[in-house]
Amino acid sequence: MQRQPAHESVPLLLGGPGPIDLPRPRALSTGTSLLHPDMDRRFMNRINTVVVLIATLAGLGLAGCNNRQQDAIAVFKSRNAGMVVDEKGDVTELSLFNTRTTDADMVHARHFTKLNTLYVGSEIGDNGLSHIKGLTNLKLIDCTFNTIITDAGVAHLQGLVQLEGISLEDTQVTDKALEYLKQMKSLQGLTLADTGITDVGLTHIRDLTKLERLGLSTTNITDDGLAHLNGLVNLIGLTMATTNITDEGLKHLEPLKKLQVLDVSKTKVTDEGVAYLKKTFPGCRINFR
Repeated sequence: MQRQPAHESVPLLLGGPGPIDLPRPRALSTGTSLLHPDMDRRFMNRINTVVVLIATLAGLGLAGCNNRQQDAIAVFKSRNAGMVVDEKGDVTELSLFNTRTTDADMVHARHFTKLNTLYVGSEIGDNGLSHIKGLTNLKLIDCTFNTIITDAGVAHLQGLVQLEGISLEDTQVTDKALEYLKQMKSLQGLTLADTGITDVGLTHIRDLTKLERLGLSTTNITDDGLAHLNGLVNLIGLTMATTNITDEGLKHLEPLKKLQVLDVSKTKVTDEGVAYLKKTFPGCRINFR
């Protein structure tokens, strides 16, 4: 079964729960934007296209770069990667979607010490992620649609406790991966859609109380798992489409008073359950078809 399209879910930017507009790539480097819980492939392709167009290296004035960073830029440019370079010549964003980048190339990414946003793309595996574990300025890592990243790759990220957004959508991760995320107390956006996550995995994120957006669509969660979410009181967007949740589990969501978008479409939630949600969260947009 297919999950709901991205525009029916929580937006990428922090501006509220309306339809998604294409973000300005340079704005992503400010740290003000987070992951969309269920981004689709077409949306990410649009982001990649604009990043590539906006960050062509010609004329950017890289005099401030150190030699290693210049060499790294040349490597990723040769792979058709998208980059955003700031006024000091530092790479702040790197997009590897639809490129020829390999795990071996990722050794050069460690020289992008000011990098705050990384779109991993579909060709980078667990070994590639090992080269970014020292990038302590990273705020957002997007591994969406990477079907070769596993729990072992996420293990390399566990020291990046400053991260504010992670997408593991449509990767090969399981509950084990969430063990590596449980110390990331700054996380505000987390996307786990289309993964092997179960109720057990949700026990590892129950203390990530800064979370504002959580994507759990097309996972193996049930009503029991929802009990682990009741402490995430800052959630404004929660997607659980195409899961096995029922009316019984909805009571666990009652403490989440800030919810603005809730997706329970293609679940076992009945009309009675939807009525309960509308009463409990009167200002919330509820997707249930």
